[in-house]
Amino acid sequence: MMTLELDRPVTDATLWSGAVALLAIDLALLPLVHRFVPTSRFIRLRHLLPIASAAFWTVLWLWVVATFWRSVYSFVFPEALRWLLPPAFGLLFALASLLLFRVALHANRYASLTFVLLGAVLGPLTHLVAVWRGVVTKPPLMSGASPVAAIAISFPEFALYWSAILLLALALSRITGDHQEEHRAAA
Repeated sequence: MMTLELDRPVTDATLWSGAVALLAIDLALLPLVHRFVPTSRFIRLRHLLPIASAAFWTVLWLWVVATFWRSVYSFVFPEALRWLLPPAFGLLFALASLLLFRVALHANRYASLTFVLLGAVLGPLTHLVAVWRGVVTKPPLMSGASPVAAIAISFPEFALYWSAILLLALALSRITGDHQEEHRAAA
């Protein structure tokens, strides 16, 4: 099993630099999301968003518990939850995607951007819980990080994740042929 051992603790500088880099990626990606997922297409992704979200979060958390368990997450979660976390977070965020979708529909022309930005708001909420559970106080790897930096990085991090989920749903629609209905309607 792969584990990642870093030779120095994560610092505020690392987290703030990461936040800036993620924000730059988000600012480049959001116009593409808006262009390739206009509201008419976003509406057609209704059933694929929970599937894309569940797949994304499950795979992400499988990687997280395989890579960072010993260095970070074993200090935050009980060992018995290690392999239950990926499917649990997959299911939880699949359900969250349904709520995000419904709220984003009210943004009319900017539904896909609203979906991503609402998803990004989930980042600080989840990182706040992680801080409360000791993510910056218990693992030695995180001893150089403050709660503020750990929470701040989560907004651009989650914006990237929800952009990826939206684009994954779009790719799934193309693979499954769901986009053909849109082309027939346009013709």
